[in-house]
Amino acid sequence: MESLVKQKIKRPSVRQNSGKDTIAAIATPGGYAGVGIIRLSGDSAYRCALKITKKTQLKPRYAHFSKIFDLDGEVVDEAVVIFFPGPNSFTGEDVVELQAHGSPVVLEKIVKILAVYGARMANPGEFSKRAFLNEKIDLVQAEAVLDLIHAQSESAAKAAVNSLQGVFSSRVAEILDGLVHTRVYLEASLDFSEEDIGHETRAYIERSILSLNENVELTLAEAKNGCVLSQGIKTAIVGPPNAGKSSFFNCLTMAETAIVSSVAGTTRDLVRENITLEEISLNLSDTAGIRLAGDEVEQIGIKKARGEITKAQLVVVVLPVSSSLETDMQKFLEGNKISLANSKVIVVVNKVDLMPEICKTKINNMETVYLSALTGVGVKDFVMSLRRTVLVQQESAENTFTARTRHVDALELTLSHLQQAQKNVMVEELCAEELKLAQMALNEITGKYSSDNLLGDIFANFCIGK
Repeated sequence: MESLVKQKIKRPSVRQNSGKDTIAAIATPGGYAGVGIIRLSGDSAYRCALKITKKTQLKPRYAHFSKIFDLDGEVVDEAVVIFFPGPNSFTGEDVVELQAHGSPVVLEKIVKILAVYGARMANPGEFSKRAFLNEKIDLVQAEAVLDLIHAQSESAAKAAVNSLQGVFSSRVAEILDGLVHTRVYLEASLDFSEEDIGHETRAYIERSILSLNENVELTLAEAKNGCVLSQGIKTAIVGPPNAGKSSFFNCLTMAETAIVSSVAGTTRDLVRENITLEEISLNLSDTAGIRLAGDEVEQIGIKKARGEITKAQLVVVVLPVSSSLETDMQKFLEGNKISLANSKVIVVVNKVDLMPEICKTKINNMETVYLSALTGVGVKDFVMSLRRTVLVQQESAENTFTARTRHVDALELTLSHLQQAQKNVMVEELCAEELKLAQMALNEITGKYSSDNLLGDIFANFCIGK
């Protein structure tokens, strides 16, 4: 039997691969500031720091005030220098931070001096990548660093901190432990039993797989919420001409972003804006009114609108208020051959200020909101509807974590293999294979088994110096 205990994939260590490869980068944003930080990591980081400060030694984790010298011995700046010996550092290597004055000219000059001393310019995300490869953080935690930097709400920031502290990783580890235990139990039974697996053993395996299914389903729902927090929701605002889509778009963005006119077909091109409503980030696109008629330019806009529907995670259909809303919705969808079967949908009935006594019912049994983009009446109802539509209800928000599309995909694949394992529990070899595939899919999340291409794509999105 293949040893399952040894299946944890060893990540290559930077210490093994990079040798004396030392990296340096400005870790603070560009522009002028009171302080600018330069970070070094690698075997020569300490030596580079001694050369540029002309000191004989640096006490670990101690803030040294020092002059910074160029190659001719001229003072370039004054800085606070801190040395973090590996492996007790962010990257797991020797790390030095130079906290100088935040002048781009000065900071860039210091980096050039360090390059002469043997430190090359770091690639985007290379510090975090080294931390991952040296097992200081896993892949989820590395991505959480980026999520925290780009958080657009307090909820997103809190969720990113939770991921950074290992909340998501521990959930995945718990599932992995159960999965490995079930695999060991099943494959040991296959290898050492001379007869078919007994009823009690099979019942135990079936219960274990059922429990794993439930755990993955719960984690998947929470990961989808985390994806909303970290990445936002691609949202397409669609509808017939003159429904008030652009007015609604402007109402949400609180700006005159889109042109508003009583002339049908005014919106010809996509108008995009990113906003945050009640801690939910929306990547909005206002689209051309969809109809069969229209000139050539308008038809190009309509084609783009159809494309937005297929790409959107949430479709907001805006209809003008009328006494025949069900019929209007049907005409809009069927007349333009639009399918919303696989989309999350909110129907917005706009211009209710023109018919204040209208009976507010669900349209086609879809989530429906009645509002006026002109007066703002009903906009709060839209926000509540948004939360109901895009977020899965959780027992507690305390342990909310950020997630990414790749995490959701991996969990869905894991769940699919577990469901197949449950169906094939009577055919032990097939069941064992599905459990193995489930473990491989789950390992992709934390990076225990990840391709070089995946790692490259993830860390390329980081800033230089992180």
